[in-house]
Amino acid sequence: MIATVLGVSAIAMIALVAVTAVNGDIHQTQNDLAHKQAYEAAKAGIDEYNFHLRGNGNYWATCAGIGKRAVPGNAGASYAVELLPATGHASCETLHPASSMIETSGAMKGTFRIRSTGYAEKTHISITTTFKTASFLDYVYFTQLETPDPLTYAFTNAKELEEGYKQCSLTEQEGRYSKSIPNTTPSRECEQIAFKTGDHLNGPVHSNDTFAICGSPEFGHNSLDPVEVSALSPGWVPAKEAGKKGSGCPTAKPNFVGTFSTGVPPLVPPPTNAELQTLTEPEFRYTGQVNICLKGNSMTVATTKLSKTCETKETGKILYNNGALPKNGLVYVASSSCTPSYSPWTATYPTTSTCGNVYVHGTYSGQLTIAAGNDIIIDGEIAHTENGLLGLIANGFIRVFHAYPTEKIEIVEKNGKPTGVNIVCGTGAGEEKLENLRIDAAILSINHSFIVDHYNCGNALGTLTVNGAISQKFRGTVGTQGGNGYVKSYNYDERLKYLEPPSFIEPEKLPWVIGRETIG
Repeated sequence: MIATVLGVSAIAMIALVAVTAVNGDIHQTQNDLAHKQAYEAAKAGIDEYNFHLRGNGNYWATCAGIGKRAVPGNAGASYAVELLPATGHASCETLHPASSMIETSGAMKGTFRIRSTGYAEKTHISITTTFKTASFLDYVYFTQLETPDPLTYAFTNAKELEEGYKQCSLTEQEGRYSKSIPNTTPSRECEQIAFKTGDHLNGPVHSNDTFAICGSPEFGHNSLDPVEVSALSPGWVPAKEAGKKGSGCPTAKPNFVGTFSTGVPPLVPPPTNAELQTLTEPEFRYTGQVNICLKGNSMTVATTKLSKTCETKETGKILYNNGALPKNGLVYVASSSCTPSYSPWTATYPTTSTCGNVYVHGTYSGQLTIAAGNDIIIDGEIAHTENGLLGLIANGFIRVFHAYPTEKIEIVEKNGKPTGVNIVCGTGAGEEKLENLRIDAAILSINHSFIVDHYNCGNALGTLTVNGAISQKFRGTVGTQGGNGYVKSYNYDERLKYLEPPSFIEPEKLPWVIGRETIG
C-alpha cells in the first residue's frame, strides 16, 4: 500500500511539473510571437512613412507623424510614427522645417530621423530610421540605360549616330526595342546587354531601366542590399524577349540575393561636372591632357607618361606638380577645343590632346576626386591604403587602357552603298594590356560608360576587380562571352554608405532613401 501511494504521488508530481513546463512554454511562445508582431508592426509604420515620402519628397517638411493605427490584416498589432527633431531642437517646426529636422553638421549631416513603435499585446518595439538623400555612392553598380552607348555601334555616319542616340536613350519599357533605329543602312537595332550566369554584383544595385536576364546572375551581397529598378513590375525580362540581339537565351532566373524593388525613382546626374572646375583650386586646374600618378598622400602630374613609381619617361621632368594632394581634394582637367570621337574599336593613346583627358594609376592613402572634361583612362592599378578614398568623374568615358593597334573597322558596301560594318582584330602586333587589374575607386561616367578599350580583341585579360562603386549612363562592356577582355568582380566599398570622395557629384532631384535602422 505504501509503495502504491508513493508511486501515485510521484506520478502526480511529474504531471504537475509537466503542466507547469508546458504553461511556461506556451507563455514563452506567446511572448516570442508578440515580440515578432510588434517588430513587424514597427516596420509597417516605416513602410507607410516611406510610401508618403516617395509620393512627396517634401513630406518630411509637413511635420506630420502617424497616429496609432492597426496593422492591416492584423487587428492585434498597431504602430505609431513620431518625428525626431534635429540636434538642438525640441520638435519639428512647420515654419522652419529644414533647420528643425535636417541635421546640419557631423557624420549625420543632411539626414533626418523618425521613430516607429510597434505594439502587440503588452509588448512594444521601437525602430529609429535615418533617411538620407540618394547618392550614386549607395550602389556598387548603377546605370541609367541597360544598353551600350551608341558611340560603340560603329555607325557609318553622323546622322546614324544621331538617330541611334534618339532611339537607344529610351528605356526598355519606353520602347527601345520596339523598332529599328531609323535611317540606318543596313537596318540597325539598339543592342542589348544581359546579365548572365556567373555575373555577381556584390552589393546594392540600381538601374533606371529594366534588367535583361540570361541564366541565373546574382544581385546583392545579402538581403540588406537593395536591388532596384525604376521599371514597373516585373522589372526584368528574359533576354530572348527584348529584341533580336537577345535570342538564344533559353532560361532566365535571376537570383536576387538582395531585396528586389521595382518602380523606384530614377537617379539622374547633372549634365556635366563643370561645377567641380569652379570648386578646384587654381593650381590644380589643368587643360588638355595630363598624366597622374598617385603615391600615398602625394601625386605627380605631368604631360608625359608616368611609370608605376611616378617617374616620367623624360628623366626628372615634372611639368606640373610633384607633391601633396590639393587641400580640398579636387583636381580638374578641362578641354580647350575638343570634338570627342571615341570608339572602343579604334582607340589610340596620343601623347597630347586638346580634350580634357586624364591618365591615372597608383597607390593612394589620401582623399581625392579627379574630374575630366572628356575621358579618364586608367592605365595601371589603382589601389588604396589606410583610409584612402578616390573619386573618378568624367563627362565622357572612363576607360581601361588596352592598346590593340591592328584592330580596325571595315565598311561593307554593295553597289557603292554601305551595307554594314565588320570589326577586324588583326594579328595583335603591338598589343599592350593590363592583366588582372584592380581599381579601388568610385567611378562616375556622366554621359557615357565605364568601358575597356578593344575589349573584343586579344586573349583573356583575367579579372577586372573594382572595389568601390560604378555609375554610368550606358552599360559599358569589359569583355565578351567568347573569352576576350575581363571577367567582372565588382565589390561594394561599405565605407561609401557614410563617407564620400571630396565633392562627389550627387543626383539631381534627390529622392530620400533609408540610410540606417536601429532598434530601441
